[in-house]
Amino acid sequence: MTIQDNIAEQLEECESLLCIFEDEGSLTVDADAVSRLSDWRRALETATAHTTGAGDGGDNAQRHSSKGQQQHPPATLTFVAKVNTEHAGSVELNITLPPEYPAEAGPQLLVRCPSHSRAVSDALQQRLLTLAADEFAGDCCLFQLIDAVPQLVEEVVEEVSAADGRSNGDNSNVDQDTSQRGSSNTGKHDGFMRQFIYFHHIYNKSKRRDILAHAHELDLSGFSVVGKPGLVCIEGVEANVIDYTHRLRRLPWQKMQVKVTQTVATSDVESERKFPRMHELIVDAHGQRGNHADMGQVRQYLEEHGLGDVFTHIFAVGS
Repeated sequence: MTIQDNIAEQLEECESLLCIFEDEGSLTVDADAVSRLSDWRRALETATAHTTGAGDGGDNAQRHSSKGQQQHPPATLTFVAKVNTEHAGSVELNITLPPEYPAEAGPQLLVRCPSHSRAVSDALQQRLLTLAADEFAGDCCLFQLIDAVPQLVEEVVEEVSAADGRSNGDNSNVDQDTSQRGSSNTGKHDGFMRQFIYFHHIYNKSKRRDILAHAHELDLSGFSVVGKPGLVCIEGVEANVIDYTHRLRRLPWQKMQVKVTQTVATSDVESERKFPRMHELIVDAHGQRGNHADMGQVRQYLEEHGLGDVFTHIFAVGS
């Protein structure tokens, strides 16, 4: 993909974002940069059209004459997105798109959280950059990043607050928390739980390893489905399932939602398990990119394990 192709995608993404956020007034863009890049793009398209009509010789000449122009766009697209969250105040994203975006580079971000410390801003910025690199490399992703802010900022605020508490030597809170976890493992959370967790997609190899590794560490069983959409079924001791889900929430996801939770008050957790271990369920893939998981096979697998009715609740089939 050429620089010209990148700029074309940037301008199209800009137009889409302005349409989405037009009524909210929460997105501003450097209009002068948009105008200059649009003119530059049109000039190159016109030159290419003339070159095509001139034959091979003209084509070679034009490549030499326009090469410098292609490699040096006259401006850089910048955005400011203001996101209001329910519990964490407002977040401001200053976004710069390098000429290599989206094919070979991600967006450049500067995050400001006026209601919180610099640590929150820095942590949120890193989470968003990681999300862009892990989930959207090579693709336009500004809408997805903006959409992820409300969930991520609340997680970051919680994590930074907890870290501040530990650094201040708040041992009483730590002891209390440890005591509560210990009592939960032997008290109200010592029964059986099974959860079905829906994901917009699961592709990343590191996340796939974490999904399995955390389950093995916590003595949980179930399965995961890779692709779009993604799915995790996890079962075992209730407190461990809760811990497992919390661990997954700390990872950057485009969408993660617990769709179904089943609990049984029992001391015999093993008798309630439907799966002997945690594993990755291999199903056929389809779609233009071959990344859409065959949900028909997932449904059949659930039915074989006496969980067919759950499928309807996960994917809202027939509702």
